[in-house]
Amino acid sequence: MLATIAGVLICVAADLRAEETAQSYYNRGNENYEKGDFPAAMADYTRAMELDPKYANAYRQRADLSAKQKQYESAVRDMQKAIELAPKKGAYYLDLGWYQLFNRNPREAIAASLTALKLSPAKAAMIKTNLAHGYLFDNQFDKAKAIYLENTDTKLRDDERTFGQVVLDDFAELEKAGITHPDMEKIKALMEIKYRSPDGRFALRVDAGKVELIDPASDEVMLDLGDSWRSQILVWSPDSKRVAYGNRGDKSGEVKVYFRNGSAFEEGSLPEDLPFPHIKFPKDCGDVKNYGGAVTPLRWLKSGDLELYSDLMMLCRESNDTCTAELHFTLGFDAQRHGSVKTTGKSKTRIYK
Repeated sequence: MLATIAGVLICVAADLRAEETAQSYYNRGNENYEKGDFPAAMADYTRAMELDPKYANAYRQRADLSAKQKQYESAVRDMQKAIELAPKKGAYYLDLGWYQLFNRNPREAIAASLTALKLSPAKAAMIKTNLAHGYLFDNQFDKAKAIYLENTDTKLRDDERTFGQVVLDDFAELEKAGITHPDMEKIKALMEIKYRSPDGRFALRVDAGKVELIDPASDEVMLDLGDSWRSQILVWSPDSKRVAYGNRGDKSGEVKVYFRNGSAFEEGSLPEDLPFPHIKFPKDCGDVKNYGGAVTPLRWLKSGDLELYSDLMMLCRESNDTCTAELHFTLGFDAQRHGSVKTTGKSKTRIYK
């Protein structure tokens, strides 16, 4: 009996040592990956799998490494093995769908993406980029177009980019690998059209540094909104009759408001001095460096007022703290479309050490 127990304990201890060693090789593989030493990382991941053949994450990492080196068939094989070991991980199917696109297997990319959607609905926006690409390369243009248009302005989870920006970045990567399709240019043009009005008649287009409000059906320019800065936003009222435009640069921004009159848009007037937040600096702040701020439209209220927020960022030169502040306020408009500040909230300061 004692001999049997001792034998079991020895086996368990051996298994734990093997797992620890597999983990250490995996960790070292990640370190070498970050350093750009791909051959060493590949050897480490492979050794981790030899020590622990059920190490799904090692297969996933090696697949990513293979894809980085344009070895797409190897990437697909490793992801399929990872999925075999962990069939309920939606992220694995997301990766597989991406690799299948580079492996010129759009139908397999579609199948992987549909499974990923079932397993990881919280990551739907990112998964739908692969799904739309799969339909596009499988010559199912209408299905692809519907997904692209439905999600263009959606913000991706844990990503600063919108769905449309990811699509354009994906296309650049695919084209670099020689993966192209005649309809990609059509989709690129669609992705430049954002913030459609609720009635679908108007949208924002940013093209060659110019910002325009257009009628997508006829391509008619309804408003020339000037030069594009770092980012733009349109905020429509539910009835599509009012729209606020925000154009943000690195240290400042601009806001304009327009009222729809038939098919034309007339600009409203805003107060010269819009509310800005007040930063409560720490005692050891010293001199400050102003990183600027901007006013951004948020939403139209049922009352017809417009809610906005203004922000500000400064750096304390002595303590090296970054200080930010935000303030929400509303604008009301009279019959002549003149705006005035109606309510102003309290400044909220955040200090980042």
